[in-house]
Amino acid sequence: MGSESYSVQFFLEENKDIFKQRQDPPLLNRRRKPVVTWAILTVNGLVWLATTVDGGSENLDVMLKFGAMYGPFIAAGEYWRLFTAMFLHFGASHLLFNSISLLIYGQIVERFYGQCRFTGIYFFAGLVGSITSFIFNPLALAAGASGAIFGVLGALAAYFVVQRDVLGSFGRHNLIAILVLMTIQILYGFNMTGVDNWAHMGGFSAGFLIGFCLSPRYEDMVSPFGIPISSTKANLFVREWWIVPVGVTMLLIGCIIGSARVPDNPFDHLFVAERHYKSNNLQQALDEIEKAIELEPYLGASYYLRGRVLMELGDDTSALEELAMAVRLGEIRMLGNQQTKRDAIAFLVSIDQRGNR
Repeated sequence: MGSESYSVQFFLEENKDIFKQRQDPPLLNRRRKPVVTWAILTVNGLVWLATTVDGGSENLDVMLKFGAMYGPFIAAGEYWRLFTAMFLHFGASHLLFNSISLLIYGQIVERFYGQCRFTGIYFFAGLVGSITSFIFNPLALAAGASGAIFGVLGALAAYFVVQRDVLGSFGRHNLIAILVLMTIQILYGFNMTGVDNWAHMGGFSAGFLIGFCLSPRYEDMVSPFGIPISSTKANLFVREWWIVPVGVTMLLIGCIIGSARVPDNPFDHLFVAERHYKSNNLQQALDEIEKAIELEPYLGASYYLRGRVLMELGDDTSALEELAMAVRLGEIRMLGNQQTKRDAIAFLVSIDQRGNR
């Protein structure tokens, strides 16, 4: 009995440095640098600066040019807007608010989950938020990182759920605080115009689900004497490969549903007309343009394209009238009209230069 007691004491004395180095795994890993969070913040800032220089981050034409979401454009095949919209912000205050939120929660979640998991959570939640907005707001022009940021918040909530036994009251209090914050944000969004609540709820839900799947789970390594001496992750990232095809399938289904919900609109007809124009099916192009004008008579892009088609058909007089109409409609604040005005003027100038030669 005495020798056995001496053996345990000797083992503890010999391995005291290991015990001192052991940390509870669910605690924040401060040695991890939140490089992904800072990289996203940097890209968001640079993109906002580019939109500001190009005409203003609150200019709808500029935002559309840089990749903001717009249902008819997405339904016509520009699905990349679901991704690019995550880096765009309407004005400095929009950027500042999202940047502060990402700075606070992004660093914590990246240190909890690690860089690879955090990257997957951020972009998957952001895409789900974009698709949710696309489904329920098919004719809205939308942009912002808030869907992805709410996804980060959802992943943080999932982390506290997974680690509830280890973190105890600390984890429960933080989980309640996150849920209260989420509820306040949703209620605020429903009472304010210009807030994309669907993106927020979609992003949070996706962040929670993928965060629950990816949250580190630990197993203790014990000594021959039954004493815990280290810990290791029980769920390696390579074993979670199934999340990728499941996530991609969800995104594809969401895109199909969103596209089906986009109502008849002039932009869809203009997309078809543009394809006919490029294929030299000029009469079919004119038919589609006429449908677009019937749906929205003040959209300059319809008259601009009809002017180009008529120019190809040799009806120069009618073509110039259509192009002049596109220029005049540039004074009406409507999606695409200002950019169309610039395009129409540039086209008229090119015609004049060709005539002078």
